[in-house]
Amino acid sequence: MLNWKDSPVSREICHCANVTKKDIIHAINQGARSLPDIVRITGACRNNREKVNTCMNCYIDVQEMLDYYAALADALKQ
Repeated sequence: MLNWKDSPVSREICHCANVTKKDIIHAINQGARSLPDIVRITGACRNNREKVNTCMNCYIDVQEMLDYYAALADALKQ
């Protein structure tokens, strides 16, 4: 399986909330700089108790994406 860096923007990162890589990048471009920001904007990592098989497996990918793209976005602003 491809990791998030090598995957297309349409790849679903959080299966429980149907959040894609593109959704997370968009949230970061809108100013998200913390995991709570990503949760609030996208719904990822929320551990949706209404769905079966909620897992929080996306947490590591979401945090890595946040760190990577936020640093990139901040560098481009300078």
